Amino acid sequence: VKVRTEQELVKDGRGILRPDRVVYLDNGVEIVDYKFGLKTEDSHKRQVREYMDALAEIETCSIKGFVWYVTTGKIEEIS
Repeated sequence: VKVRTEQELVKDGRGILRPDRVVYLDNGVEIVDYKFGLKTEDSHKRQVREYMDALAEIETCSIKGFVWYVTTGKIEEIS
């Protein structure tokens, strides 16, 4: 397992994205973005989806995404 924090991802050559954590596993990659508010929002899911899409441009393995709402302990998987 290899873990990268704040790893820069280039999106379409036009911008830099920085997911909170990227975990490289033997069978794929997991992206985790931490949120500290009490509300879950669709924008959080879109943000992780954007990270996943950018990583998919350079990786051919399975990619999973998660939003971890630290304050409430809720973890949402992004498909």
